[in-house]
Amino acid sequence: MTGRDLNFLCLPGDGIGPEIMCATKTVLDALSGVGGLHINWSDMEIGFSALKSNGSTIPNAVIEAARAADGVILGPVSHNAYPPVAEGGLNPSGV
Repeated sequence: MTGRDLNFLCLPGDGIGPEIMCATKTVLDALSGVGGLHINWSDMEIGFSALKSNGSTIPNAVIEAARAADGVILGPVSHNAYPPVAEGGLNPSGV
């Protein structure tokens, strides 16, 4: 594979998710440039932080961005602690 750009959407999630996402991106960045591969990153909120700011643990904008991306990296989520679906508590890994 040469001269290929990949667009990845990073969804850190809850708890230790942001730390895991940082390490994951570091590893994948080490591959960027190998054989002409280039990784472009986009980051969006899911989980409790998205619930607080957007009223849903996985806002529609995130779902749309995931469909448009070449790949999605999903960090850990605390779905067992989310409120009911009627209150915005959707499990991001099940959408």
